[in-house]
Amino acid sequence: MSVAVNSLHQGVRRTILIQAAIAVGVSMVCYVVAGWHELLSALYGGAIVVLASLWLGRHVRRAGAAHVAGTWGERLVTHSMAVMRFAIVLLLLAIGLGALQLAAPPLIVAFIATHLGFIAALVRF
Repeated sequence: MSVAVNSLHQGVRRTILIQAAIAVGVSMVCYVVAGWHELLSALYGGAIVVLASLWLGRHVRRAGAAHVAGTWGERLVTHSMAVMRFAIVLLLLAIGLGALQLAAPPLIVAFIATHLGFIAALVRF
């Protein structure tokens, strides 16, 4: 495994672990402040981001393995995957808020805080 691929795997793993930790932390705060329903809502919001990050990491690894520099097909696949990921995140949010009747504030707060895991993953401690 090359150094670049190994670095990519470590970065994806680090980002997902940080996001999962943030999601659990926000969920625990919601539980202490408001109860079980808010805990589940926050876990759901954080899980959406973690799943989207897993999917993004998988796609980036695949694209890196099958990289053909600058082809239109590669760009089309990359952009279509971004659009699909965005649509699935919106669908999962709609299911959580509509069909599952989860509490909106903890779900949205956990969703946003977990997204900040991308920034936290860039910072070296």
